[in-house]
Amino acid sequence: MITYLTHYYRQGDPPFHSLSALCDAEAIAVMESLYEDNPLADRFKEPAKYMNNRRQVEHWVKNEFIAKGGEPMENYPLYAVLGYSHWMEENLTFLELSSLRVPLTISAHYQSQYHGKIFTVILGLAGAYLRCAGR
Repeated sequence: MITYLTHYYRQGDPPFHSLSALCDAEAIAVMESLYEDNPLADRFKEPAKYMNNRRQVEHWVKNEFIAKGGEPMENYPLYAVLGYSHWMEENLTFLELSSLRVPLTISAHYQSQYHGKIFTVILGLAGAYLRCAGR
C-alpha cells in the first residue's frame, strides 16, 4: 500500500510552487531559463505550447474534481507522485532536484471513461501536512 506522496522540485527552490501560479509571460520566462536537453526539461522546448496544454488539462482536472464534490483549495494543482519515481530518484543529482515525502491516507474511487480514467483521491494526512508546513 502506498503511504506517501513524493514531491520533486528544483534544488534551491522552495517546494510546492507551480508554474501555473504565474502569468503566461512569467511562466514562459522561467521555462526558457530551465530548458536543457534532458528528458525532464524537454517539455519546455516549446514553452507557450506547453503552458497552453497544461492550463487546458488543469482546467479539466479542476472541473472534474468539482463535479465529484471536491472543493479546491488552490486555483491549480500541486504535483506529486504516489509513492516515488524510481527514474527520478536515480537521477536527482543529474536533474538538480530535491524531493519531499508527504505521508497520506488514501480513499480512492475508480471510474472508467471513454477517453481515460479518472481517479478521485482524498488525501487526508497530506492536506494536514501541507497546512502545517505553511502551504
